Amino acid sequence: MKYYKILILLGFIAVSYSYADEEAAKHRVTNITMSGKSLKAFPTVICNVGNLRELHLGSNSIEIIPPCLSKHSITLTNLDLSGNSIKILPKMVGKLQALSVLDLRQNALGTLPDEIGELIYLESLYLSHNPIKTFPMSMSKLIYLEHLDLSSTQIEIIPDFLPYLVSLKTLDLTGNSGLSNAERELIRKILPGVEIRF
Repeated sequence: MKYYKILILLGFIAVSYSYADEEAAKHRVTNITMSGKSLKAFPTVICNVGNLRELHLGSNSIEIIPPCLSKHSITLTNLDLSGNSIKILPKMVGKLQALSVLDLRQNALGTLPDEIGELIYLESLYLSHNPIKTFPMSMSKLIYLEHLDLSSTQIEIIPDFLPYLVSLKTLDLTGNSGLSNAERELIRKILPGVEIRF
């Protein structure tokens, strides 16, 4: 019963289950939202939820993403870690291959691991307000990516992976004063038909 007492205490689920239904109940929890809860650490008990599809932990003070999150590699489709204090995105993120939405806005990321290119089914990637200057070429594998937010990062040169994003519909580059007018025009030529914001 301890496992479910912890979940209820943290507010992950609004209903309680009898001890006899514990295993079945564990797989009924598919969406966890704990945004703005003043969390200082990632609640690793989340890793024990069996069928997690959406995880929203925005607007907390989380610094580290634990390796156990990879347990949700075939179920997790939406991961929101925006508004935290994450400095390093672990290589483990590449194992979350079911992700379609990854929100990392307003963190402290200076770089991204090459493994981010393994998220081949990603459709929306939000990286705004992170001190990122360069991006791994592995992002060229994100052929299903439709929405990319790189606003208020520290981009100074055109990312090499952009021409390979064949499904891209919107690209937000606002707040990147380091991009010259010539580079902005070149981006428009590289990505015809894409809605680009500078």
